[in-house]
Amino acid sequence: MFFSHLSKLETQFSLTMLEKSDQYLASLTPTAATLITASKLSLAIGESYPTCFEFLKACVDIGFMIKNYALLCPECRTITRIVSSLNDLEIDNEYCHRCDEVICYDETNLADNVVVIFSIKDITFPFVNGQQLVQMSTEVELLATCPRGDLSEAIRLRVVGFDELFSYTDENHTKLLQLIAEIKQPKNTTTAVGATLEEFCTYLFNICPIFRATRKLRTKTNQIDTFVRITSALPDGLFGIKTNFFAIECKNESTPPKGEYLNKLHSILRAMSAELGIIVSKKAPPNTFPVLAHDMFLKDGMCFIWFDLDELEKMVNRKHNLLSLMDQKILGLKTNSTRPLSELGLY
Repeated sequence: MFFSHLSKLETQFSLTMLEKSDQYLASLTPTAATLITASKLSLAIGESYPTCFEFLKACVDIGFMIKNYALLCPECRTITRIVSSLNDLEIDNEYCHRCDEVICYDETNLADNVVVIFSIKDITFPFVNGQQLVQMSTEVELLATCPRGDLSEAIRLRVVGFDELFSYTDENHTKLLQLIAEIKQPKNTTTAVGATLEEFCTYLFNICPIFRATRKLRTKTNQIDTFVRITSALPDGLFGIKTNFFAIECKNESTPPKGEYLNKLHSILRAMSAELGIIVSKKAPPNTFPVLAHDMFLKDGMCFIWFDLDELEKMVNRKHNLLSLMDQKILGLKTNSTRPLSELGLY
């Protein structure tokens, strides 16, 4: 690590940690220098796992490292694929050479088998590769020490930010605009409009790799318009809300929705012991919504936020981040702010 890099980190980390980290990074082989993880650094220098994550993130921020994601075999923890974006980690089958079998990844095991890996950028070594080279399999084996839930910890510490968890491809951006246009088109029945709105919500939330959304969930007393499960177990919650799922109620009326919709969603969440509910409507919410939602938060600890179609259309057109907007609305609810937090310079 160059002095210019160390000087940028000395205000964030102790001199002892920087010295130990520098010694560890200098000892790495070319292969190991592309497979650095928080757990390996923690084991090598004796610092806590979260602190090492923060250090590696800082190394990315100053341009010393780059960040990628490794998908591991659930059985032997061998790397099956490395990608630069979480959007590339789609549910699929991968072949594990060590197990000699095809691994079937789905929404139950994908996120828990993703490890955040860091690589030293533009590194040069004083010897030829043959003098330092270690078999790739040896270095890959060290990833077995990475705890399951490595991605969840990275999200909690904001090592992985909202911009990495949600971004638009040309394909899904075009699809979202198409669905918005279909919602606006006249339909024979309100049921048809509602189905398109639900399809839009389901597609939108499925863009995020840690969300799995469906329109098919029914309970004994209700049908959930869109049900979303958070696939990464986050101890402190994704938005400071300790829940691993939430429900979305879609309202397709051509007039502003009435307040009783909030009471209905409140009943649904209470029956499921959930803490987050979202209402999506064609029209803006009633003026009473912020007050009612804040009162419910103070009373029951439940968070209710509202998106109308105009707001979502602006978000998609400008390619704004859904998670950032959700986070803004939830914090606005908790603080009972009378103005959008983006207008106050907080987002």
